Amino acid sequence: MPVVTLLLLLTTGSAAIAQHGAVQAARAADTSIADAAQYAEQKQYDKAVEAYLEAIRLNPTSVVAHLGLGTTYQNMGRPADAVEPLRTAVRLEPENAVAHLTLGLALAALHHADEALAELTEAKHLWPSRRQTPTTARQRRTHISAWIPC
Repeated sequence: MPVVTLLLLLTTGSAAIAQHGAVQAARAADTSIADAAQYAEQKQYDKAVEAYLEAIRLNPTSVVAHLGLGTTYQNMGRPADAVEPLRTAVRLEPENAVAHLTLGLALAALHHADEALAELTEAKHLWPSRRQTPTTARQRRTHISAWIPC
């Protein structure tokens, strides 16, 4: 067998193995995310945090895991801990309105008014207009104004 063919087979084989490993890690991360969401729904926030951290370890580019972790910290009343994973979610997926909104709320809770306003404004621009009825817009403004001191 020519050396070039052997090298090609070895390279292709190791790429396939690496791809298979990445697929398995992504599946395991998805399982951890599902577990975390279930824990969060049951208000078992410490377990949810552990599961989200495991998902991030398995798949560091999972926007859902970073967003879930940040949201869980928010639900625990820990906005300072929420900021880093939420910033990561925004960095990984800049068009994600929910990530910008959640980050804005965490920053508002920390009284970082300028940063919060920037994130909330970005969320408003990214939010799908077809879902923004006058009622939901009013509810969102009411919810946001509760977080930002006037």
